[in-house]
Amino acid sequence: MKFQTQLKAKDIFKFSLAYTYSGVQAILTIFMLGVGAYMIVHGIGQPEGQTNIIFGVVVIALFVVINPLMIYVKAKKQAIENPVYKNPTYYTLRDDGIFVELGEESATIEWNRVYKIIVYRKTAGICISRL
Repeated sequence: MKFQTQLKAKDIFKFSLAYTYSGVQAILTIFMLGVGAYMIVHGIGQPEGQTNIIFGVVVIALFVVINPLMIYVKAKKQAIENPVYKNPTYYTLRDDGIFVELGEESATIEWNRVYKIIVYRKTAGICISRL
C-alpha cells in the first residue's frame, strides 16, 4: 500500500493539540479548569472577591486560550521552517517496514522500530524508537 502526505500547519496543530491534551496533561488541565471555576464561583459571593474572579479567569485563559494559541504558533512555525513539510512525503507499507520517500531521499523504517501508532480522527502518527 502506498500513500502520500503533505502536512499543513492546521494538521500539525490538530495532532499536537490532541497529543498535548492526552494522558497526564489532560488530567492537569481538567484539574486547573476546576480550580479556575472554583475561584470564580467562590469570588462571586465574597465582598473582596474580585481577586479570586480575576485569578480564576487567568487560570482558565491559560489552559483554554493561551496554551492552544502557543501550540498553533509552534505548528505554524514548524510548517514554514521545516523542509519535511514543504514537499509531499510518500509512504509504502512493505513486509520489511515502512519505506519513506521525501524528494531525492528515501529510507526504510523497520517494523521492530515502530512502537506506537496514534490515530486522531483523520490524522495518524507513527512513533518510532530512538535506536
